[in-house]
Amino acid sequence: MCQPALAAITGCKDSIPPDVYHVKYNVLTLKHFLTLLSSLYRLDIRAYFPGVPPKQKQRLPRSESTEDHLERIQELVDLKGYARVTDLATALELSAPTVSNMVRRLAQRGYVNYERYRGFTLTPLGIEIASDIKHRHKILTSLLSLLRIPAEVIEQEVEDVEHHLTPQTLAVFSSLVEFWQDHPEQLKAFRKFQDQRKSR
Repeated sequence: MCQPALAAITGCKDSIPPDVYHVKYNVLTLKHFLTLLSSLYRLDIRAYFPGVPPKQKQRLPRSESTEDHLERIQELVDLKGYARVTDLATALELSAPTVSNMVRRLAQRGYVNYERYRGFTLTPLGIEIASDIKHRHKILTSLLSLLRIPAEVIEQEVEDVEHHLTPQTLAVFSSLVEFWQDHPEQLKAFRKFQDQRKSR
């Protein structure tokens, strides 16, 4: 017998408690979905998604600005082979002095190979972090697409939440995306539940 929170997410046919049924919404929002997942966290999540790795040591926190800069730098490097302050400032819609100061700080932290008045690239550590950010972005985009969130909304939703996810939460989302992709009948059952909620 599946647990109530799991029933709501995977479409298990066991009963779903009234507190889940009485959630008022027209479409499933990310907020409601995270609420359901928080219920799963109070269970043994690995019993349902065995691919979730054990809790790992957390890295030093990074600001949204740091992650945005690293992500855009790597995009520019992939496109041109290097990044410049002017191009990065345009991509981030920031002033050149603001970006220049941030790039110097990133270089001091070991993320950027930076020489004044020259193009710059990411260090191996910076590349690793940028790759993690890209992977996180892909997982969230895939998840919201499976949830049938409109395409024009997904990008903003991802930008709003991606910087605030722990590695453990991201691992659950990744497992859920893989679960639904491997078991489309469960995704279909969830979408049916979602449609029923919209019609009430």
